[in-house]
Amino acid sequence: MTQRYVAIVGIGFSELARSLDDTGGDLAVTACREALSDAGIAPSQVDGITTFVGAYENAPLSEVVPRLGLGPELRLESDVMALAPAAVTAVVDAVDAVRSGRCHTVLAYKANKWKRGKPPGPPTDQPRIGGPQQFQLPYGNTMTAQTLAIWAMRHFHEYGTRHEQLGAIALTNRRHAGRNPRAVLREPLTLDQYLRSPWVSEPFRKLDCDFPIDGAGALVVTTLERARDARRKPIYVLGGNYREATWDEWDMWPDLTAMASKPVSDALWAHAPLRPSDVDVAGLYDGFSWLELCWLEDAGFCKKGEGGPFAASGALDLGGELPTNTHGGNLSEGRSHGMGHILEVVQQLRGVCGERQVADAHVGFAGNGGGPIAGAILLSDTIP
Repeated sequence: MTQRYVAIVGIGFSELARSLDDTGGDLAVTACREALSDAGIAPSQVDGITTFVGAYENAPLSEVVPRLGLGPELRLESDVMALAPAAVTAVVDAVDAVRSGRCHTVLAYKANKWKRGKPPGPPTDQPRIGGPQQFQLPYGNTMTAQTLAIWAMRHFHEYGTRHEQLGAIALTNRRHAGRNPRAVLREPLTLDQYLRSPWVSEPFRKLDCDFPIDGAGALVVTTLERARDARRKPIYVLGGNYREATWDEWDMWPDLTAMASKPVSDALWAHAPLRPSDVDVAGLYDGFSWLELCWLEDAGFCKKGEGGPFAASGALDLGGELPTNTHGGNLSEGRSHGMGHILEVVQQLRGVCGERQVADAHVGFAGNGGGPIAGAILLSDTIP
């Protein structure tokens, strides 16, 4: 038996901080237990678990499943490590498993452990590397910041995008973080401070880049029938999908001004009962500020090339046309690889965000990923 919609009935967080003594597994288990408690669901009622294991999370299913007391009842154990859009990968996999009838209750989590003392990019002592990277690494293109800077500069060239517009995104996210007790960076930020931030790879300054932290988030997805008995207000999933990538696509993408967020969003809206104009609150991936700007355009919240002026207009603020990243995003709450964005939208639709609550929030959109990888999910507090 299949069903069109499913529901998110529980969410959970671990502590978020620049550096914690807990392992990635510790953080994941804490977030998962909180999500189950929030939903009022016992571990024995869970028959699926999903996660996205990136480069340094250290929270594989093999460590988390036994500590949660899960076992033979599991019909799905999805432990993805690929060029995929992080947290939304696990969430969409959970949604699809419930919607298809494969599972009835799935736990999805994402954990992060910051690589303290280790520079980003591949190991510097690796003498040889094959594949497309052999044409990049020897010439200094060793980090995502450098690759996506090329995409961003093309957008600057084509549409007149300005540094101050990226700064508007960083400042808005920081203002929102100031209202979020979980956020790691909450101190006020000025445009002058942003513009004096050191370069990483033009047009990205340090304050255009996400802030690595330790932490985890989790959620519980279940059927509509089971959602009726949930402890908390169910939030309904109206659609979700994602796109994985290959290494060569980072350099060979046909249009560097539009990311995979464009076809992913187009596919979502093609099958959704709502339109971008119906969205009340958004959580848009901000591993770099320009990614958030590009998501605004690609997801249809403004026209192509107008993301910069849209962000600078105040539209992303509380009370604006599209309050976005009201938790502070990766730039200020801390790098959650997208789980924070999804959980914040759920909280906004529940109406439990206190002083950062968006008035009359009923429909939310969350997008993860950048460049050739992307995933999106559409949520509502009612079934259309």
